[in-house]
Order: sequence, then structure tokens, then C-alpha cells
Amino acid sequence: MCPPSAIPLPETAAGLDGEQQQALLLLARRAVDARTRHGTDTEVPRELLARHPRLADPGASFVTLRIGEDLRGCIGSLLAVEPLARDVVRNAVNAATRDPRFSPVGVEELDRIRISVSVLEEPRPLELFGPELVRHLAVARPGVILEYRGRRSTFLPEVWEDLSDPEDFLGHLCLKQGSPVTAWEDPAIRVRVYGSQHFGEPER
Repeated sequence: MCPPSAIPLPETAAGLDGEQQQALLLLARRAVDARTRHGTDTEVPRELLARHPRLADPGASFVTLRIGEDLRGCIGSLLAVEPLARDVVRNAVNAATRDPRFSPVGVEELDRIRISVSVLEEPRPLELFGPELVRHLAVARPGVILEYRGRRSTFLPEVWEDLSDPEDFLGHLCLKQGSPVTAWEDPAIRVRVYGSQHFGEPER
């Protein structure tokens, strides 16, 4: 499950100001349009990185595509392994072409699609399970990565808007990876949590 789009926000603790957010959204839009219309790749302009050095730093992102309230694609990275701007471009293209839940975006859809970006903080371990995990999540409401018996799934912090009950949130997270709905109660689970800065294009 991926978050709804939102209007770009002022600078937050995640480190991106409004101009940087808009630059990433424009990059994502150009990348989706270029791949969908022409089958071409989008390079990150050097002058953009010179103007916004923060976007050249390693970063992890999720890119979400929506038509109205309907999800049209969502792909992302959990770890910062390449420059943030490049990570956004790659995930934007993958959200449009490689989300296994959907067919590739068509040219006729481009004018109706809204793009949003979530920039993730570095995940950190959380040594809790069962009722203690539920109590913590009810207050903190972070993004969650849940690993269980070789399977892994994640929900962004924005998913709390749709799944506000912690047990429901964890149950859906287990189902997303193909594990039993109560797997989160098993002491064998591994949990990491993270925050994110979320912003997006206005409604089209």
C-alpha cells in the first residue's frame, strides 16, 4: 500500500526544502513521460545537482502514481545506495513500467496521473514484538519493515492514514509478504522502523 499524493511541504527534519521537492517531482514527471512516450531514459542534469547539492547525496525514495484516488503504481528503495535524484528517477520509471500489480502506464494516462515522492530516513532496528510492538507503533506511527522467515514487506508512514489500528497495520503487513496475518506476534520477527518526508503534485 502506498500513500496518497500531497502538496509540497516546507522544509522539515528530513532535509528537503520546497524547491528541492519540486525539483524531484519535475524529474519524476520527466522520467515517466520520457519512458512512456519515447522509451527513453532521463538523465539527472548536472546543473540541477550543482544548484541543489542535497539531491546528489545518497537517498532512498518511494515514487507513487495515482489516477484520482486509485493507485496506478508504487516502487521504491529502502536503503540509500545512489544519489537521491537518480533514485527518484529510477523508481518513477519502475513505478510506471514494472509494478507487477499493473500494466505499464499508457500515453493516454499521463495527463491524469499524479506523482508523489516519499524520501526515507535510514531504517533502524526495533527490538519489540507482540503487545509491546503494538503499543509502540500506536504512539510513534513510523514506517515499518517486517521480516519473517526470509520474507520482507514494508509500509510507509503515510499508510497509517488508511490503517490506523496497529494490529490491523501489522496484519496487512504480514499478508503483503505472504505470511500468516498473526506472524507479527512471533518473537522470530525482525522489525525496522523509519520516518519519511512525503510530497507530491497537486491534483490534476
